[in-house]
Amino acid sequence: MAIHRRAERIVISIEDNGRGLPLEDRHRLTEPYVTTRDRGTGLGLAIVKKIMEDHGGMLKLRDSQDRGAVAEMSFNITDSDPNVADPALVEGV
Repeated sequence: MAIHRRAERIVISIEDNGRGLPLEDRHRLTEPYVTTRDRGTGLGLAIVKKIMEDHGGMLKLRDSQDRGAVAEMSFNITDSDPNVADPALVEGV
């Protein structure tokens, strides 16, 4: 897990070392009821994406450089909250 600032956004990256994103239907992974698991509901990533969008954020999924996948959640930095705008608060996390 890493947290960093990218321009006017705070980005939270979560990386695993699993199989990575599936080649088939990878562009649909955040759609409701799309799953690659036998017993999955296909709602987890759809719910995360919806919550992110409701709060002005974005969810991006990509392959890791080495192995696995990366989920990136990014949020706009607003001037109305001085604590969020301070990059020192996210350094070293």
